[in-house]
Amino acid sequence: MAVARGTAAVIDGGTSGGVTTTLTLSVTVDSGSDRVMVAFIGNRNSEPYTGVVFNTSENLTGDAGGKAESATGGERQEIWWLVAPTVTTADVVFTTAGNAQHCGSVMTYVGAKQSAPLDGYQTDDSDAATSLSATVTSGATDDIVVVGVCARKNSGFPLAEDAGQTDISDNAVSSNGGSSSHIRGASSDEPGGASIAVGYSWSSSVGCSMVAANLIQVGAAASIIPSLIMSPYRTA
Repeated sequence: MAVARGTAAVIDGGTSGGVTTTLTLSVTVDSGSDRVMVAFIGNRNSEPYTGVVFNTSENLTGDAGGKAESATGGERQEIWWLVAPTVTTADVVFTTAGNAQHCGSVMTYVGAKQSAPLDGYQTDDSDAATSLSATVTSGATDDIVVVGVCARKNSGFPLAEDAGQTDISDNAVSSNGGSSSHIRGASSDEPGGASIAVGYSWSSSVGCSMVAANLIQVGAAASIIPSLIMSPYRTA
């Protein structure tokens, strides 16, 4: 089972000014066995996501362990998942109760466990830091560790994943006023193992949050293969 990453359906980018209660990304899911969609979403407004829906009616799950927020800055990062998404092109809609600036991306995998596919959640956050890190216990090299991060920063301020992580999407900015109001997001993955250290770094001390988790293989002989990168960090 070898499904390669496809072409992003939505060009990444950001908008200046304004906030909203939703972010909508157009996602194409390719065919493949044992599919799991993993969605990374963040904002800088302390707004929890009240729902994430694909294809109008397919509700993603956001586990309690897959959420992080800085103590006072409001930079919030979450990971959501969906087992067996329909093979189609449709919107993923992220929703918050209040207005926020959002950064999000979606990746579909094949060869993944079809019930409770994520475990081993680890989080890190700070009101002022130049890096975040976590260590995920995977236990199997056929698993994949997934990571999402957001930081309050401007467009000249790239987020760099640690060695060993493969970039999914990064460095899109949603802005509302001065550079201190910007939010930037990134996501990546890395093959599993007994103890996998992951993280991100950047050049100036800012508020930030990160979530990492282990995506479990469907069986001992199976490998999780990245199927499709969709919508690398589009912002609203």
